[in-house]
Amino acid sequence: DEFRRRVRIGTGNFQSLALLWPLLDPRRGFVAFTFFSHKILRWFCPFFVLGLLVSSVALADRPFYRAALVAQLVLYAIACAILVAPRRIKLPKFLTLAAMFVSMNAALLAGFWRWLSRSRQGVWDPTLRASLENESG
Repeated sequence: DEFRRRVRIGTGNFQSLALLWPLLDPRRGFVAFTFFSHKILRWFCPFFVLGLLVSSVALADRPFYRAALVAQLVLYAIACAILVAPRRIKLPKFLTLAAMFVSMNAALLAGFWRWLSRSRQGVWDPTLRASLENESG
């Protein structure tokens, strides 16, 4: 449910670009900078991550890029393992942050493809979310 919610939000983010692109006008000064740095870069992060992965694969014959590729694959493997692990297992925060990073970028990528394919649902389907007390405790 949480992933579906993030996909829906990601789809809306890309839809909003059609309306909000004038905010990127450099003459808007700080507004343009903050919109670009706090929104646009975050929304396109999945493409940067994919570009990094493809670049690392293409350059894997060089030691630095091979190490970068291994590090990325380890991060993704750990994130996937955490995402399928039972919630009752207490994990270090840096591992759960890695899983959240991968999950959020996957949802944004899915939201982009959903927006691009125009397969939007016309009905809002709310998702149940755990309370903040349950998430932090």
